[in-house]
Amino acid sequence: MYSVKGEVPGLHITVPLIQTDGMEKGKTKKTDEGLILVYRGSSFKVICEHPELMGDLCANRNGIYGIARIMDHMVKLQLIK
Repeated sequence: MYSVKGEVPGLHITVPLIQTDGMEKGKTKKTDEGLILVYRGSSFKVICEHPELMGDLCANRNGIYGIARIMDHMVKLQLIK
């Protein structure tokens, strides 16, 4: 979990969300709690209040990723299964 306290505007972080590894595709959806990414039989939850799917893609040798920008006072990352 990432959190910030005090009189600051909050966290501004980016979270990579895998879109494809060339063989399997990831699926991202917004929920009331934030975002859920389903990929290769696992689910990954980003718990936050204001996620923004940027629409940009970036790549590395492992795959192609979408980017979520999160501006909040707390962000929790959780593997669901």
